[in-house]
Amino acid sequence: CADAATHTALERVFDHRIRVCELDGVWVALPRL
Repeated sequence: CADAATHTALERVFDHRIRVCELDGVWVALPRL
């Protein structure tokens, strides 16, 4: 999903412990270190 609002909402649900990014054309959630 390329919608920035969706990415922001997902990050907010997880208390900004993850980030949503595109990796080789696939959207993934990665932990913030």
